[in-house]
Amino acid sequence: MMFSGDTTVLVIAAHPDDEVLGVGGTIRRHVDAGASVHILIVTEGTTAQYDDAAIIEQKRTQARESAGILGVGQEGGGGSVRFGECPDMRLDTLAHTELNAIIEDAIAAVEPDTVYTHTASGLNEDHRQIHHSTLVAARPHSGVADIYGYFVGSSTEWAPSTPGFDPRLFVTIDETIETKIEALACYATELRPYPHPRSPKRVREYAAYFGGHVGARYAEAFEVVRTRR
Repeated sequence: MMFSGDTTVLVIAAHPDDEVLGVGGTIRRHVDAGASVHILIVTEGTTAQYDDAAIIEQKRTQARESAGILGVGQEGGGGSVRFGECPDMRLDTLAHTELNAIIEDAIAAVEPDTVYTHTASGLNEDHRQIHHSTLVAARPHSGVADIYGYFVGSSTEWAPSTPGFDPRLFVTIDETIETKIEALACYATELRPYPHPRSPKRVREYAAYFGGHVGARYAEAFEVVRTRR
């Protein structure tokens, strides 16, 4: 992977915090290289647990604060944070074309050449729905050259009956791991005590595990869904 200021990146996440868990260190690396980075959070991330409009707005605020720490959507800076407003944990109840259209609209708006999306592996049905709709929305001739699938702790590794996560790209985040942890802390309502996968210590351990694959201290891992060179 080349980190370049000429790159436009779209990170697609089902729920607020997925983007940090899966791509946080890599997002910061893209921003530091001068790329334009955009985040699309497809669901409001609350209806499966709460029925409170105030919590939906709280999650949006957390998402914007987290993105700002990663360098996305800051005043005077580049990039954006977009929200799809779909129901949490119920994407399989939407018409496939409806979900496709949300991602297609984001791609048309930001014109990314690189897209990060959920892997099709894992426990979470929302994640799998996002993966398949991304492939439709970013099909050839969409302008998207590269598609990568990312790992989210507490989902990707919890479904042994599905095809396993099979990364072929490892992005070193030795210099951005602390920024990733700081951005994750914005999602205080989603953090859990160690050894839960959404604890800061476990997130760091996952990064160390993937880093060990490529001789780095810390890394994020990605499946290469499609690349065009």
